[in-house]
Amino acid sequence: MVRIDDSFRDDELTLIDFIHATAGVAVQYSTATPVEVFGDPTVESIEQLIARADSIGRVRWLSSEAAPTVELLECGVTIDRRAIAQRGDVEMPRWLLEQSVAITHHRYGNVNAGPKPHCPGLGEGQLVLQSQVFLSTVTDLGHHRGVLGRRHRRQQ
Repeated sequence: MVRIDDSFRDDELTLIDFIHATAGVAVQYSTATPVEVFGDPTVESIEQLIARADSIGRVRWLSSEAAPTVELLECGVTIDRRAIAQRGDVEMPRWLLEQSVAITHHRYGNVNAGPKPHCPGLGEGQLVLQSQVFLSTVTDLGHHRGVLGRRHRRQQ
């Protein structure tokens, strides 16, 4: 969601359209008064915008109106009131939700420590094979323990 007013410039629109095309970010425009923008902006008051905040994840506030920061944050909506940056490496992260996933393999033996993400379709057959090998190893280990226990008792 991008909140705009009549001070919204064509170069800002061009940059937002570029971000929309490059990153695939869905962009909706909201305004208090009718503004001629590519597409149909929703004409609504700030109160109406706050009332429908449950359907909004993030608001880019480019309007000269006073931003309802506290009200939107209370609804769980992120609001960014900074001006549009003219550098893509600065502007693009403002539109994306970044996530990081890491698995650590330590050289001293805790190879299986940490989270184990499930990747459907990758190595499922190998996972079944590994579990079968593990079960057969546990069975053999139990057999050897029984044999070792009998040997130990006989020696006494």
